[in-house]
Amino acid sequence: MTVPLYRNPIARDGDFADPFVLRHDGRYYLYGTNPDVRCWSSDDLVSWTLEGPTIAPDAFPGLVPFAPEVVYADGAFFMYTSPSGHGHYVLRADAPTGPFHAVTGNVGHAIDGNVLIDDDGRWYFYWAGDEGIWGCEMASPTEFGEPVLTGVHMNGWTEGPFVTRRGDGYVMTLTGNHYLSRGYRIDAAFSDDPLRGWRSDPLNPVLVSTEGPTTGLGHSSSVCGPDLVSNYIVFHNFNADASRDLDIDRQVANDRTIQVLGPSTSAPVPPAPDAVWTGQLSPVFGALVTAELNLTPEAGADGYGIALEPAGESRSRCGWIARRGPSSPPRVGQSSPVRPCPRRSRTRHCTAGASSW
Repeated sequence: MTVPLYRNPIARDGDFADPFVLRHDGRYYLYGTNPDVRCWSSDDLVSWTLEGPTIAPDAFPGLVPFAPEVVYADGAFFMYTSPSGHGHYVLRADAPTGPFHAVTGNVGHAIDGNVLIDDDGRWYFYWAGDEGIWGCEMASPTEFGEPVLTGVHMNGWTEGPFVTRRGDGYVMTLTGNHYLSRGYRIDAAFSDDPLRGWRSDPLNPVLVSTEGPTTGLGHSSSVCGPDLVSNYIVFHNFNADASRDLDIDRQVANDRTIQVLGPSTSAPVPPAPDAVWTGQLSPVFGALVTAELNLTPEAGADGYGIALEPAGESRSRCGWIARRGPSSPPRVGQSSPVRPCPRRSRTRHCTAGASSW
């Protein structure tokens, strides 16, 4: 069987600086540093469709919104961006494609903001300053607590933090070296606490390239792949005309290190879910939901994946991903059979209904 491949950069000529990818309702939304914060969408992380601007032309007169990131909570989408690096604003929209409107003034915190919504529902905000990476707890999507210096830095130019929860701990990727340098690179750090006790990955840098077709790699975000068990790092490469192209590579982890299977010039297209099923899980959930399932974890993946979301709705009320180790797949009850995912030619036989895992 021929495995379809993609080639990096996967997108050019759109100025994809500082790319951030949001996964929502089974679709991906891409944002980057550009004057109108254009948004692209995709269902496979490889083929992207331009959705258009997400903010008004006069939202930040004379300034360029740097490194926008978007999170979803309580029926709304919140964007965090620092216009030309002069402190952050929070914007709100009813859809991932906007339009976004400011709901705060300048809250400060320099540049390159990132939001972590932890497993216990607590929010954290991270940003880059002259001293390295800072963080704080958030009382709400628009309220920022006391700043804490995390101690994470790259012995010089440090920016672009991105924090995720992994197992019982936390992983941060960050970028250093001058942004115009071919040696712009991505490092990683680990901690058992979201704000303190961070330690550098012993295999740093996790991504760097000073020669070849793509150099100046940096400012990344990470996102769960379409199969719900693979993780991908999304980053830009720097061109001679100062534009940036878009690249992705598979990201794997082992204990307290992460590795990127790249930078690659060609790699397998991110696989789709094993199956997609629509039905009613139980009266507790009310209306129909759509479930995406992956029951075949690969090496380096977190385990089995299931994502649930209301069928036919544009926003997720119960959008979450459940994962289990490879020794214990989810138990599923009897219900309607799954329908094959259109992007995968072979679908394993499984059903989903009232379940516990």
